Amino acid sequence: SSSMASYHLSAFTPLPWTLSQKDIFTTSVIALLMCAPSRGLEILHLPENLAFKATDKFGKEQTGLRLHASKGFGAYVKWVWSEMVPVAERAIAMIRAMTEEGRKLARHLEDPQSKHRFYRHENCPAVPDDQPLTTEQVCLALGFSAKGTLRKNRLKEATRTYTLQQLWDTFVLPRLMEMHPHFPYISEADHALGQKGGLKFSEALFCMLRHQLHLTKGTSPISLWMPDLSDLNFALTGARTQKSIFERYEYTNEQGGILRLTSHQIRHLLNTEAQRVGLTDEQIAHWSGRKRVEQNAVYDHRTREERVEQARDVVEMLQSTIALPAIVENGSYTVGPWVVNTVNKPRALTDIDEIQPQLTGLKTLYGECRHDWSFAPCEGFVKCLDCSEHACIKGGGDAETKLKRLHALHASVAAEVANAELIAREDVDAEDWLKVQQRYLAKVGQLITILESETVPEGAVIRTAQGQSPTHLHRALRGLAANVLKQESGEAPAMEQLLRALDSGTFASESISLQTKVGE
Repeated sequence: SSSMASYHLSAFTPLPWTLSQKDIFTTSVIALLMCAPSRGLEILHLPENLAFKATDKFGKEQTGLRLHASKGFGAYVKWVWSEMVPVAERAIAMIRAMTEEGRKLARHLEDPQSKHRFYRHENCPAVPDDQPLTTEQVCLALGFSAKGTLRKNRLKEATRTYTLQQLWDTFVLPRLMEMHPHFPYISEADHALGQKGGLKFSEALFCMLRHQLHLTKGTSPISLWMPDLSDLNFALTGARTQKSIFERYEYTNEQGGILRLTSHQIRHLLNTEAQRVGLTDEQIAHWSGRKRVEQNAVYDHRTREERVEQARDVVEMLQSTIALPAIVENGSYTVGPWVVNTVNKPRALTDIDEIQPQLTGLKTLYGECRHDWSFAPCEGFVKCLDCSEHACIKGGGDAETKLKRLHALHASVAAEVANAELIAREDVDAEDWLKVQQRYLAKVGQLITILESETVPEGAVIRTAQGQSPTHLHRALRGLAANVLKQESGEAPAMEQLLRALDSGTFASESISLQTKVGE
């Protein structure tokens, strides 16, 4: 999205100061949240090997994040929009570098061969595990800044009281199980999943050491810790005991007030941007790790004006698709032997009543017949294209099939015309048959031209302009009218009107009055 492209530019701008680990944590998490609409807790529970590369159907490499979505959605790959891929890679690299010591300690604690021995970190005294330690060595081993901290942690300050092994067995391991009862898994839910998907400390991207993000306290080299959502939100909004990242670096809004942000606001932002660029509701729900599509509406913060403008293009495109040709007047026009009835825009089912399924409708090889089957069966003997009750509808799921049938019919009639021309040279009686076939050939060709024309809109209903109604009722009415006309009675004008109505197909809607003599 071009509207989102500007958000990541500052990530590559050199900063005039050195960021603390807390600031690296905060900015990196925000960068990952900007990559795809995630919940804050989902990001903090990412595995270290979270990056996933794949090639899409267009041959372009895509980057995703492996995560386990909350609220029952489960494990899946959340794809990163392309503009944020470099930012995601940089954020992951920075977090991975600052949390490597935490995972190293976790691997030591998880390894059956090493977990019963003291963890030899960088400042650990280089003495045997069973050698008594001085007070200073105890502080170095445990990462305490002063011997007064020993008393606060209920340890003796006397020298030569502890060995490394005693500290490990009586202080480090008990506190590990107290703080992380589901170790080596980071939570009860991960412990329940186990090898089927549970996340271990040694595999977690945000596996850290205790106090690692604290601005004043020293980091503990022998105690594991995982940040949670409150740590992130406190860094963004501040608290009574600490300033937010915006306050510390004096970032303000347009009115000069301190900026405030929550992790969930970013999720709302990306969902809204996804709506602006035209993603479907299904795509947005899946990208967000959301089981119910209807929940998208809560995260859509487009203004009413934006939604109208976004819908305008769709409406105009639809209108241009079904727009009537310039030659159309009153919704219908004639092309050769055919009458094309178009629908008014905007197109709706009620606008094309002729092609709605009804009990009297029947699908034919070339369209649909509107014969009243409750009255009598078809007597047209498959002369569908010469029948006024038959309609060809442009488009539809079987449009291509209907066109193939019409082309096959055209080829068959053309062959019949060629044969009739040969016979007509020797047999005068074949002349009438030749004329009928020539007219039929031209009629089928014209119909094919209409159906293939780009100026005729989808859904247009095409009927023959000189069609005959083949039912017994029509023949009976014609016979009645012909007999009356032969008698040269006073009903001749009415019979002529009846014949015209039958020829035009409007007899059902015209009022025809018959005058009879008194007493007859």
